Amino acid sequence: MAPAETSTRSQAPMNQNKRWRVLTAKVGLDGHDRGVKVVSRALRDAGVEVIYAGLRQTPEMVVEAAIQEDVDAIGVSLHSGAHMTSSSSRNATPLTS
Repeated sequence: MAPAETSTRSQAPMNQNKRWRVLTAKVGLDGHDRGVKVVSRALRDAGVEVIYAGLRQTPEMVVEAAIQEDVDAIGVSLHSGAHMTSSSSRNATPLTS
């Protein structure tokens, strides 16, 4: 995937030298976080500023943290279907058919 051409913060073209800020988190009750930590480290090693929100986050907690941290992207790891909670699936439409 190509990075976005504009920042939602300033609506100005992205500076090619800008350091990306990415929030990563493990959503749901599953305590296996090795994958999100590996991805977080790979992003960090590539020069991305990574904020790891930790284990057992709800989708709402991740969104609130992303807003507070003013990140450019969010990366989540989930294997339990926790993203399909009653509050987040009210009007959810599947991405694939």
